[in-house]
Amino acid sequence: MIISTGGDIEEQQKLFNKSKQKIIHSAPILQERDTSNSDNATDNSENRPVPVISRVKLATPIQGNYEYCLWQLGTLQILIRSSYHGFIRHILPDNISNDELITCYAKVEYQPQFGLEQVTDKEYRMIWFESYLRHGASVLLGRINAFTQQLLKVEKMTYENIDQNLKECQIDMIKPITKVYGLLYGLQSLEPNNYLLSCPLNENKLYLYQTMSKESNEKTFDLHSEPFESNDLLVEPDRVSVPWIPLTPALLLPYHLDFERIPLTFCPRNKRVYDIDITIPAYRKRRNIVKQEEKKKRKKAKKKNAQRRKKKNTEQSKK
Repeated sequence: MIISTGGDIEEQQKLFNKSKQKIIHSAPILQERDTSNSDNATDNSENRPVPVISRVKLATPIQGNYEYCLWQLGTLQILIRSSYHGFIRHILPDNISNDELITCYAKVEYQPQFGLEQVTDKEYRMIWFESYLRHGASVLLGRINAFTQQLLKVEKMTYENIDQNLKECQIDMIKPITKVYGLLYGLQSLEPNNYLLSCPLNENKLYLYQTMSKESNEKTFDLHSEPFESNDLLVEPDRVSVPWIPLTPALLLPYHLDFERIPLTFCPRNKRVYDIDITIPAYRKRRNIVKQEEKKKRKKAKKKNAQRRKKKNTEQSKK
């Protein structure tokens, strides 16, 4: 991640003070949850308390799909710009319309022939940030087949539902935000420049690299001189093993409804997994079933007519 601390800080502070006068409504405050490890979320080296997180929604610009929020993260003021993927218009009584802002999140499914995968803790955190950064917007979770790029299912999740799921899973979002606060708090003391932030895999620490001029005598690392594939600074090493994500029995696919199957169960003995094409739409499957039934009826009628002709011929031969 590239971080730039350049710019006129005094001018930015003036813009922040002006924008406070355009507040249209305030947002809910993120509170610290009662967890056993909540005390460890603070930075023990400096004994800083958990930052008080509040945000206010500023006036929406007339042009462009943008929205601005002013965050108060501890002693820091952060201006965050976000955009939406769409909206759902609800028609209320007296022809009053209410637009519900929507953001999208894609989840790739690697086991579509068996069912849909569960949402992991990491994905729940990402979905929560997608909604919280956009002032509590609803999230459309789209499940995509990794092999056919087909959209399997769309789930709608509100901010209240996401936050409730985090509470049930005992996931405290104060801890990662506290780490971000510690990082931004440390960036205040740096000189205006461009920096490269690196987080090594399976390490609980960050590395911050500062851009240097070519005339500098200090030991530097040129990102353009080394091949990108062999750059350990930018490329994460491969994992030893890929974790298996369990499936959820609560969600049904059209395949389960058409074949009257229960999720997470084995196929019948006369049906193999690769004989069932889950990519065929439901209406085509029903049409194919009707055609098969009509074909069976014609076959039975043809067989009966043949038996009648045979019986008639035998009676005539006897006479």
